[in-house]
Amino acid sequence: MNASPLFAKHEIQFLFTTFLKEDKALLKLAKNFAYTFFQDSFNKIFNKDPLKTFSIKSPQIHLGIVASGDQFVSDTTKRLTLIQEVHETLAVEMEGASVAQVCFEHETSFIINIGMLRQA
Repeated sequence: MNASPLFAKHEIQFLFTTFLKEDKALLKLAKNFAYTFFQDSFNKIFNKDPLKTFSIKSPQIHLGIVASGDQFVSDTTKRLTLIQEVHETLAVEMEGASVAQVCFEHETSFIINIGMLRQA
């Protein structure tokens, strides 16, 4: 988000931070579930055709920063700019920041989960 000159770029207004931290216990639980799902159930549930379409031989789980804000990021230039500004960014979406902010303000645990298929 960019609400400058009133706030620093990427700062969440009135919270004076740029990152909202996930709950470690909730993240561990979600990570364990994801690994179990991919090991035990994925190939039983999903047809192999979509996997072939995206050249996915083995699904992977990535943990990291999800950028979220007030803009739909659909072009390469914006995406690359975000990655240059916050190198650890793995994905970009729009709704998670609002949910995370409400959870943060109400002292409620949260994680943001992005599911995607992509070519290797």
